[in-house]
Amino acid sequence: MAILYPPIEIIRKRKPEATPGERTLLAFLLNAYDDEYEIFFQPFLNGDLPDIIVMHKGGGVMIFEVKDWDLSNYHVNEKGNWIVNCNNSVYKNSPLNQVLKYKKNLYDLHIGMLSNVLYISTAIQPNMHRNSAKARNHRTSIRLSSAKISQ
Repeated sequence: MAILYPPIEIIRKRKPEATPGERTLLAFLLNAYDDEYEIFFQPFLNGDLPDIIVMHKGGGVMIFEVKDWDLSNYHVNEKGNWIVNCNNSVYKNSPLNQVLKYKKNLYDLHIGMLSNVLYISTAIQPNMHRNSAKARNHRTSIRLSSAKISQ
């Protein structure tokens, strides 16, 4: 089982509480990876606060931003903006842009300290509500984009 920081007992006591999507992803990651992997829940990184980061020494980093959204309430326009369907307003903090910002800041601020090639994967996991048709067919949707980063 992967190593979790902070321990699950601390995460359960946090306010605000972890969302159902965050708890589901944490449980999956903890069971999917062995103790060579470290999982950081909402780490503070020079002002950034990604939901989950998974690290493997010599293997790389994965950054997750979890959204507990009912995806039927949103669509993405041709410019990649997330639009709220009920009023056509633009959701300014797109989850993809959040993760890409975290990745850029991690690279810009911390990669100089690392000596090996680092692989950073960005992921977004929208948590579809049980009531939606998509949720009945697909419990979880994860989109990945990877970038090889070297010094």
